[in-house]
Amino acid sequence: MTTDALSGYKLRKHIGYNITAQSLSPPHHTLTLEEVVEYTFLSNFQLLQDTCEDISQRPWASPMARLVLNMFFKMCRAQEEIIRLNVEIHCFVTYLQDKDWYLHACEEKLPTSHPTLAYQI
Repeated sequence: MTTDALSGYKLRKHIGYNITAQSLSPPHHTLTLEEVVEYTFLSNFQLLQDTCEDISQRPWASPMARLVLNMFFKMCRAQEEIIRLNVEIHCFVTYLQDKDWYLHACEEKLPTSHPTLAYQI
């Protein structure tokens, strides 16, 4: 991961964490750019180390649970996408029919004034 890639959202998120960590009483550990680059997965991220309980042992924190949740939300989004595509399909079919009608109308108007253009249409 390059430094340029981190200059976007991820870096701003970690800068926000540093500001929050410094404002706590007592101040918590802040992150350096090297640490941000090093932490690629939540399981490796030590941000939650200072909490009172270990959430890594929760049922929803297991890799299988995350996989199932991701699949569930993808299926929910797929249902929404199907509904949206059903609307877009009707719009697209209407566009094709209108385009066909328009080209036929243009073809009928042009044979006398522009026969080569009418042939191309």
